[in-house]
Amino acid sequence: MNGITEQFELFFQKIDTEVEQLINPLPKKGLTNKISKIHGTLWAKEKLLKGNSTGLYGISEYIVFSVFRTFIKMQNKSIFCPSKIESDKDENLRKFVLEKNGKKIIIYNNCSTIHYPPELFNNGLKAVPDVAILRQDENGFHLVAVIEIKNYLDRAAAESGKKFLEKIKDGTNDESTKYALFSFNPIATKNIVELKTFSSDDNNFLIAKRSEDDKPYLQQRHEDCGVKDLSVFLEEIKDRVIL
Repeated sequence: MNGITEQFELFFQKIDTEVEQLINPLPKKGLTNKISKIHGTLWAKEKLLKGNSTGLYGISEYIVFSVFRTFIKMQNKSIFCPSKIESDKDENLRKFVLEKNGKKIIIYNNCSTIHYPPELFNNGLKAVPDVAILRQDENGFHLVAVIEIKNYLDRAAAESGKKFLEKIKDGTNDESTKYALFSFNPIATKNIVELKTFSSDDNNFLIAKRSEDDKPYLQQRHEDCGVKDLSVFLEEIKDRVIL
């Protein structure tokens, strides 16, 4: 069993290594496609091994989580340390904390907001962001960014992702928080009203796989929706995650 555990840990370490190679240095464009390629390769391999990819969602989240953790680590030339979250239901819950110059960056991955600093949210907001980034400094806690991850952005996923991020936005006092709706694949819905409304807010970023080789209708759809590359979002939050 120890051998399986070691291989499991090695698998995640290899994802981290690939991610670091992709973002060091940070490209000006094309990062979303490169990250999506890691996901697509694993997606296809799992289907070959067991006939479907129903168990991959946690890995999908981890790939994006790794991008942000690695990027912030690189900016600060320091490391994140796992920190136990006190919970009656799960003794293995962890957040990741980078501490420097008396300040902290904290990353949560698929963790309920009931475990976040309570002053961040109004009326005891309960939600489970895929990835959330917090900053703690002399002025207290700040919600830097929230990322909602989708494998595909069909109509249902687009509507649910937008509503979820709006729920977080309505529940926090931090007006500088950046929100990203991320998809490993191109936008798959023709009904793009919700997505256009979402991306019209300067604090919102719609991130999806796109390519110059996409068919003209898909290129136009992405243009109409204001799709940005993941590298643009990382640049947007960079100053707030440097301690």
